Amino acid sequence: APEKRKSYPPEDVVTACRAFLVTLVSLVYDAYVHFAPEVDAQVHYTQSHFQAIGKTIEDAEEELFGYRGWTEAPGLTVNDRWRLIRRNLTGCTVAHLFEKHLRRRLPWHERGDASDI
Repeated sequence: APEKRKSYPPEDVVTACRAFLVTLVSLVYDAYVHFAPEVDAQVHYTQSHFQAIGKTIEDAEEELFGYRGWTEAPGLTVNDRWRLIRRNLTGCTVAHLFEKHLRRRLPWHERGDASDI
C-alpha cells in the first residue's frame, strides 16, 4: 500500500504548483545562461563562440550545410555571413516562459543579438 503523506504544503494546490513551475523555469533559465552555446543555436553559431573553440565560419558552414563557402558573396562582411547563418536557425523556444514566470530575458535577447557572446 502506498505510504500516506504526513504533511502538505501550507498553500492551496494552484499556488503550490505555480511556485514549483517557477522553480523549474528558473532552473531551465540558469541552464540556458550557463550552457548557452550548447543549448541555443543562436549562441552556438557566433563568431566569438567559434573562435573560442578554434573554428572558423567555414567550419560552421560545413557543419550546417555540408560545404564551406555557403555564405560567401561579394560585398558581405564576416559579420553579415554569421547573421545569414543564424537567420536559418531556431534559437531558444522557451524564452517567453522566462519572461512570463521570471520577468527575465536571456542576456543575448536583452542586447538583441547573440553575436557578441
